[in-house]
Amino acid sequence: MSEQQLIRKRGSLKSSLTSFSKFVELKKAEQALGDTDVIQLQDRLSRIENVYEQFNEIQNEIEAVIDETKLDEQYTERLNFEESFFKITAVAKSILTKYEPKHDDNASVHSNMSAMSISNSMGVKLPVISLPKFQGSYEGWLEYRETFESLVHYNKALNPIQRYHYLRASLEGSAALVIKSVEFTAAGYAVAWQALCDRYNNTKLLVHNHIKAIFSLDNIQKESSAKIRKLLDDLSKHLRSIEQLKQDIQNWDPLLIYIIASKLDSKTLGEWEKYSVDIETPTLNDIKTFLTRSLGTQEPVPPALKRAAVK
Repeated sequence: MSEQQLIRKRGSLKSSLTSFSKFVELKKAEQALGDTDVIQLQDRLSRIENVYEQFNEIQNEIEAVIDETKLDEQYTERLNFEESFFKITAVAKSILTKYEPKHDDNASVHSNMSAMSISNSMGVKLPVISLPKFQGSYEGWLEYRETFESLVHYNKALNPIQRYHYLRASLEGSAALVIKSVEFTAAGYAVAWQALCDRYNNTKLLVHNHIKAIFSLDNIQKESSAKIRKLLDDLSKHLRSIEQLKQDIQNWDPLLIYIIASKLDSKTLGEWEKYSVDIETPTLNDIKTFLTRSLGTQEPVPPALKRAAVK
């Protein structure tokens, strides 16, 4: 994706935050919210948290390709977005607090339509955990399934219709279509969840897609700490998923090293070849260690630290 395309995509995400801010301010001005307003605010809050994650990914890519003279401007863009995001989400959460159902001190779970916070037996409330969104990508199924099962499916504090609410709220795209025709009833939840598992619990296809994703990792055209970090993170994510599918990857190191090396820019590749010249049989950990160390020499220094260093 080109720099201009990334900036346009970022603009769309900023527009989403602006729309959310207007909606929250509108609801803040109302003396009381109806049930549908509360549910809509909860759902919008969940979605804007996903926008925040997308913004960070896009901003990382922009900072990786932007001219170094414009980095200060990009750091300001990030700071402004984060300040607006945390300010307006705090307002939204404050509004929703007024409509939270009361629980006794022994309640283990407090839940709403878009997020869940877990309380221990002492009544201490831990941070909110947002439910994952699943759009039908086989690469994301395992992570989604395990998170949803731990927070919702096996949560004894929720009844079937509440679980179905969470399920519907967490599905998007082709995944949502799988359960579209299942009636929204307590009995329908088990049918909907089974239909989803039947569609995506395909070990052969899941393994195939994760291996395909590893071979399709982005090529790095020029030295970039952000892209190297993303390469390592994506690789680790797919390998973990393959292991979860009971596949033995113990002897994959030579193949994985070849794939990683083929994705590196020429400068980093040359440094890896020098680094590994005396290693008779390099392992996956060797190249990961090398790349992790190289990140420290490539990281841009934030403007605030530059100024502090000058002082």
